[in-house]
Amino acid sequence: MNLSIECVQCEADFELELPDLIKEPRLFVCPNCGAKADPEVVEAVATSLDEAVTQMNRLRRRFRIGFSVESEDLEEDDADELYPAETEEEDALWGDEPGEEEEED
Repeated sequence: MNLSIECVQCEADFELELPDLIKEPRLFVCPNCGAKADPEVVEAVATSLDEAVTQMNRLRRRFRIGFSVESEDLEEDDADELYPAETEEEDALWGDEPGEEEEED
């Protein structure tokens, strides 16, 4: 399965293979400007897409399925959760909620 991607930074279009991203999430890099995606987010998305494709495969005897997701299809709040503003904390992935190590004892 190919993913068609457009870099927001430089507007370059490129494609990546889902199996490659599952094996090595650090491959999600714009070949034009070098913009990188958070490997943890890439791994979560790639794994979820792989599971969705696996489940759709169970329907293929009776149905043909195609799907696409455009940036405009994502609600603003959803995009903010997936790609939080850059922070100084490298482990900040999904939001500003404290992790287990930050909770009071």
